[in-house]
Order: sequence, then structure tokens, then C-alpha cells
Amino acid sequence: MDIRDRLKGVVFTKVTPDLSSLSENEKQAMMHCVRAARVVNEIYLRQVSPNNIEIRRALETRSDKEGLDLLKYFNVHGSPWDAFDNDTPFIPGVGPRPLVGPFYPPNLTKEEWTRWIDSHPDERVKDWRAIIRP
Repeated sequence: MDIRDRLKGVVFTKVTPDLSSLSENEKQAMMHCVRAARVVNEIYLRQVSPNNIEIRRALETRSDKEGLDLLKYFNVHGSPWDAFDNDTPFIPGVGPRPLVGPFYPPNLTKEEWTRWIDSHPDERVKDWRAIIRP
């Protein structure tokens, strides 16, 4: 499936908010929220894959139709992998999506991870709400 076919499956809608009822303070607060959302987006991009930022930057330098379409679809998913199609890559050469993002070595196998967890029971996080501090 080429990028044009993939984009046909997405409905893009332009949303223009009416901020006329907001006070100046509320508008300033809204801008702080927008800036915070941009920071969170950058964090997400870095968590998906160690090369994600570079892939996006390379797409941003392209001005051809395919490059613009690839960037648009990248922005839908926040990565070069199509979440609508079992995370298959839609950008040539990126390979399969890393299972663990940049958190662990890219060649770490599930068996190695399980073996480590089993051999370090005192370090296992038992509650998903736990905060891990150094």
C-alpha cells in the first residue's frame, strides 16, 4: 500500500477554536497548555524510537509530494510505523518497530528480559503506579 492509499483512510478535520469568550488571562493559560502539549509530543516522539526525531527531520526537509504525504502520515502516528496496519513501516528502510523503544538495548530478547526479572525479584516493580527513582 502506498502513502496515498494510507492517507485516504484518515479523515483530517481543521478545528478553529473560538477564543472570543476567553479573558486575556485565560488565553495566556491556553497558550501555556499548547506549549506544554508540544513538549509532551517531543517526549513521546523520543520514547517511540531512538531515531524518530531524525526521521521526522529528514521528512521535514522534503518538498516533493511523496515527502509531504509521508510527513503528514508520520504526524498521524508519531512514528514511521502504521498503527492501523499492525505497525508496518510506511517509510522505506526504517525496519520493524522496536518492541521497547529506546528504554532497553535494541537487541534485548524477551527471554533475556524475563531471565533478568526472574533473577532480581527484589527489584521488580509490583505496582504499575510505582514511581522509580534513582
